Amino acid sequence: MGRPKKYTQQFIEEEAKALLAYAKRVPVPFEKEFSSKRGYSSQRLSEFAKESEEFSEALKKMKDLQEVKIVKAALTGKVIASVAIFTLKNVAGWRDAPQDNKNEKQYDLIDVIKKVAAEEEELRKKGITTGHPDYYKEIGIEVV
Repeated sequence: MGRPKKYTQQFIEEEAKALLAYAKRVPVPFEKEFSSKRGYSSQRLSEFAKESEEFSEALKKMKDLQEVKIVKAALTGKVIASVAIFTLKNVAGWRDAPQDNKNEKQYDLIDVIKKVAAEEEELRKKGITTGHPDYYKEIGIEVV
């Protein structure tokens, strides 16, 4: 007979809900921040994911939100593009160059972020920031 489990299935499912609420609430969610605030190590999140499909899905959604929030922060100039790129390489598995796959066209998202960051800088030099009325027109987005 093994050691009794420290965390019940009900506890893990409640943590899944708390993880999603946290991911939506904070500017950029990080596993280590969530787990340390909850009183356990980030390794425990992987263990919860193995034990609960609900938690596994919540963790995947949190990672997706993390990636989206970092990219949006870079695209809107809230963070420096190089910091976003470094973070995405470490937490989302981004790479500098697309992998070789001759059957499929791939886009280098890092180049896209660098290009957008350069364009944002040019707009800032003109005095056009995200709050400026001409901002979206300048970047080619029609606001209805």
